[in-house]
Amino acid sequence: MNMIAGMLIFHLEEETAFWGLVAILEMIMPSGYYSTDLLAARADQIIFQQLVESKLPYLTAYLKNQDIDLSLFSFNWFMTIFIDSLPMDAVIRLWDVFLLEGHKTLLRFSLALVKLHEYSLMQHHDSVSIFNMFRQTARCFYDSKLILKLAFAEFHPFPKRS
Repeated sequence: MNMIAGMLIFHLEEETAFWGLVAILEMIMPSGYYSTDLLAARADQIIFQQLVESKLPYLTAYLKNQDIDLSLFSFNWFMTIFIDSLPMDAVIRLWDVFLLEGHKTLLRFSLALVKLHEYSLMQHHDSVSIFNMFRQTARCFYDSKLILKLAFAEFHPFPKRS
């Protein structure tokens, strides 16, 4: 939560940042997401894994063959709302959608990020090299429009807010 609070304080006045954090924790994120057992966050990881299995079957087969668990990487994306996983311009675009559409946006963007790096992921044979690849991509330029297109146009896992 400290990264989320820091992001809000960086962009907002203190009181507005406080109430923004309250809104994220109590209204946008599912109940129990940041509890001691992380029950809702772990449930999101299961849902994310099922989405990857459904939308990216070749990658899923490869990762299972290599005994690599995507949640080793994606858990941090969800907990920090991508703050330390993407360049700041991409994070700002993601947060715009996150604040409007809700927490399901994390699933959409995670799926888009994995799709974007599907070929690269299949070139790695262990969790450590994949982890390093994702850490390095945070420093790279991302085409925010491409990520949005992948998250909302190419995959249709969730209905958009109407």
